Amino acid sequence: MVLGGVVVVAAGAGLAGWLAGTAGALAFLVAIQALSLGLGVYVLAWLLRELDGVRAGAGLRATTKDQMRSVVDRLTRDADAAARDFRAVQRRQVDRALRAGRSAHNKGELGTALDHYQRALEWNPGARNVQRWHLRAALQQADEAKGLTRLVRELDDQIRIENPAFALEIAEAAYAQGIAHRDLLDRLIALRDRDGQVEGAMSLTADAAAAHLTEFEGSRAEVDEARRLDASARVMISGYFYSGSGAVKDHLRGVPSTTVWPPSGELRVVKFPGGYADLGRRLEEQGELSTQDLVDHYLHLSGVKVSRKALGRYDRWRQVNTDSRRLHRARPVSDGYLAVVYRSYLDLVRLANSGELDADRLEAHAQAALAAAFDAAAAVNRSDRLVVDQIVTAWKIDIARYLPPSTFVIVHRDPRDQFSEVREVLSEPGRGKRRRTPEGFASSYRTDRLFVDSWVSRLEADHGHRILRLAFEDFVLDHERTAARLHETLEIDGAALGESRFDPAVSRRNVGKYRQHLEPDAVEIIESELAEYLHPGVG
Repeated sequence: MVLGGVVVVAAGAGLAGWLAGTAGALAFLVAIQALSLGLGVYVLAWLLRELDGVRAGAGLRATTKDQMRSVVDRLTRDADAAARDFRAVQRRQVDRALRAGRSAHNKGELGTALDHYQRALEWNPGARNVQRWHLRAALQQADEAKGLTRLVRELDDQIRIENPAFALEIAEAAYAQGIAHRDLLDRLIALRDRDGQVEGAMSLTADAAAAHLTEFEGSRAEVDEARRLDASARVMISGYFYSGSGAVKDHLRGVPSTTVWPPSGELRVVKFPGGYADLGRRLEEQGELSTQDLVDHYLHLSGVKVSRKALGRYDRWRQVNTDSRRLHRARPVSDGYLAVVYRSYLDLVRLANSGELDADRLEAHAQAALAAAFDAAAAVNRSDRLVVDQIVTAWKIDIARYLPPSTFVIVHRDPRDQFSEVREVLSEPGRGKRRRTPEGFASSYRTDRLFVDSWVSRLEADHGHRILRLAFEDFVLDHERTAARLHETLEIDGAALGESRFDPAVSRRNVGKYRQHLEPDAVEIIESELAEYLHPGVG
């Protein structure tokens, strides 16, 4: 009865009118209201079906079922009324925005017109009359100064509101009009891929990569001299997911002639979808790289893959997009790196088409491409050392075989503190569930640590890597001694260190934090299962 009363109030016309000018707020309200109504109807219908199993008198059962049917009927009527209210508001908002857009359009104010058309499409993405006016304005403005930037933004807006079919229509029309800028080509590749036109997407990747290559090489910052980094100068920071590896990265920012790479975010070109390890897995399964594989690798580099996963859920492709786009926005310091990776894409396509690509050649290609890309990044930034963040995570250390000889700094942490942070992050929709419980986390923790143990000697002997393992607690509690060990491994002159951004006293606050966040039962399980991994400094 309470649910029915709440829904009736929420469905009132006054509330709909109050939110009439705010598309996002009303859409959210309607979604919540529909969910409440639907859930109420479902639960009550289920109770009606189950009521015959209740051990009560026949008269009581009949009375209760009649009352519940009455509530179901009322909820259904309320849901229908709410849907009618929303459709009416939706029509008014679309019409209002369309009229405003056409008025601005007729005055030649194309940017303003597009803003109004976009607002209308946010209310109703499938409104064809709005789409026709929107397309006309977008193509008209593409011919003006800065019009291409706006056209690309319009495509991204349509993708954002999950309207990829219309975005594809805009992109195809612009391409047919002769607009072949690299940013438009990237979106068209992504949208054709999303539409299942994989061959059509692939047909554009060579031109798009060549356009990027020309841009990045043409505007690349002048450098004093090329760099040739060796294994000690390619430093790979690797952790176990909230194991504290960021402390080592922050400390190394203060080392002279050292650049942390990428400038922000993580470098995912090996470990995430469309990256080299993913290509290696596909090659092993299929015996060759397919057109889809090559398109995915291109979309990884450009950062424009159109995901099919619902918004609000953790999505590895969206993570790829975020970090790849950050690299593109980091120009000019990223120009050298990006020029190399787009050139390497063209090389990989030729290698795949030759029919001679196998696992060893793919690994060799990746190693050479990344070595050249790191050298270019160091040269543009006038650095003699590159610190690369999380290109390979510790629990996937075997894929370090796709990297040129490097020095890995693998940071582990007391499992109690690590779990206190991991559990909260893994509550995000779409994340794995296994490590959310103390038992699951303990099992994964042990597996990951043993996996690294099994690979260290192979990576050093077969791939030329050097591996240093550090405890986060040692790095912050006994910083001077542990940092000296790090400097010796990386061949850093401790006397020449600059001012560090890292303050171990601040990071010490993260030692023993499990006491404020974990229940005693969880602590007991982890301490019992992982006794040999507990750090004495945590207590």
